Amino acid sequence: SLKFFARQREKTVERLRQEL
Repeated sequence: SLKFFARQREKTVERLRQEL
């Protein structure tokens, strides 16, 4: 639940960072 969301957000942030 919360852990899943937290992990998803972290992954998304990392992906955005890589894109930049």
